[in-house]
Amino acid sequence: RLPATPQSPEGVQRLDVLWRKLAVTVILLNNGPTVSTTLDLHGLFLRPAMGLLRAWLDFQVDTWKRAVGKRNPDLRIITGVGVHSVAANRSVLASHVEQKLTSGGYTFEALRGHFIVRLRNETRTSATRSF
Repeated sequence: RLPATPQSPEGVQRLDVLWRKLAVTVILLNNGPTVSTTLDLHGLFLRPAMGLLRAWLDFQVDTWKRAVGKRNPDLRIITGVGVHSVAANRSVLASHVEQKLTSGGYTFEALRGHFIVRLRNETRTSATRSF
């Protein structure tokens, strides 16, 4: 039997599992073992980072909708500034995060290397951009 190549379906599946394991390792190193109001995506590849962002935003919105009488926190998403990016020192991750926040209708501020997402009673409304 020939070994799986990255292009074969079996190879793609193996690579997906490895990417997920790597993403979990980087997330734990960046964020610690608990879920907080800060998500550090710096150092992750695009696909696992965006999957994590979706799950984390859903978790945060659901959690704070149920927290009656408590002030909704501002969420911080760290993307980095793109120093190590192949896209000419432009953060590919940051542009995808911004697109996700905009398409999701979140109120947020895009800053250098991170985003502040404002959770309010009606979380998804508008975007502010400042650099």
